[in-house]
Amino acid sequence: MTLQGQIKPISLQGSINVVPNEGGAGGPLQEKTVYPSHDEQIITPDEDFYGLSLVKIKPVPRLPFVEATVSTDPFLGPNLVEKVINLSVGVETTQPSGVSYYYNRELLPETPPEVAGCPYLVIVRSLTTPRLYASFNKPYVYTRSDGTVRLQIPAGGYVRCQYNSSHNVWLADKCDEASIYLNMHGASGWVVWWSNFDIPNGSADAEETFWYGSEPTVDKPNDATHYYYNGVRLPEIPKTIQENYTGYWVYRNETSKFYRLIGSSSTWYIGGDPVGVRDTASTDDVRFNITDDQVAAGAGWSEIAAGNYYYTYTEGDQYPLWTVQDIRNNSATSTTISVYATLAVPDPTE
Repeated sequence: MTLQGQIKPISLQGSINVVPNEGGAGGPLQEKTVYPSHDEQIITPDEDFYGLSLVKIKPVPRLPFVEATVSTDPFLGPNLVEKVINLSVGVETTQPSGVSYYYNRELLPETPPEVAGCPYLVIVRSLTTPRLYASFNKPYVYTRSDGTVRLQIPAGGYVRCQYNSSHNVWLADKCDEASIYLNMHGASGWVVWWSNFDIPNGSADAEETFWYGSEPTVDKPNDATHYYYNGVRLPEIPKTIQENYTGYWVYRNETSKFYRLIGSSSTWYIGGDPVGVRDTASTDDVRFNITDDQVAAGAGWSEIAAGNYYYTYTEGDQYPLWTVQDIRNNSATSTTISVYATLAVPDPTE
């Protein structure tokens, strides 16, 4: 069976509305520029325009990633967050300025706008990392009964900034109102490197000064002649030691009132019987000496006869003061540390 039929086309009738160009019957079109926002934006033409011919959206700056944390305590966190926000009103808080200064002879970026309202600034340093603490209350240093030296950041609010070397910028990564502390001087790897105020020794209102504040400088300062070795001001360690040895350290003899510098490239540890600071070297160590009287007179280190691999360790009398390499506990391969390596800190007053 075959089906047959005929399809007739039906013509469509009507009109097409065309959006007119500027100057057309519908009115001119408008170009607009839009800036990024955290809020939803609805872009419409102004009253005198028929529509939009172009919408230009400004790009968000490509900035290093910042992870910020604040206290979860409802009585602490929001108050400090509000303080930081109030300090930052009207400034671009995430854009690096590109300006660097010398902070106690180390070239670092300008402190960020987030900390502009904090009166007390302290830069601490490990062997590899600078860290900035900005506090609303005066930090201070004190010594515990066990001899541990601590930098105390008092309660009341602080902002912590890490240094990002890839972008040469400080990144604010934490703020809190609780007090915190850093163990220093061989109990960990931290030392005070710079501050914008005199840091008291003992308490926030102590008259004794632990560390003298200084201003950052544009021009590079002269090289320091004296350094602080875990808080003790001594002449710079001779260049021959710094350039030729990897395991040098200083010990203090309290009874005879002198400091001794040991130059070695071995791994040092505290152990043995009797307990001493020992290394694994088969050759004698290079040794330098300086007495308290010589320190007071402005003298330098004097080389003395070479020594061996073993030095008696007596807590409170003869003990390691400072080391450029971690002094380990019980053996040269131990994973626990008896005395942490710290940086020699240039005297900021020179």
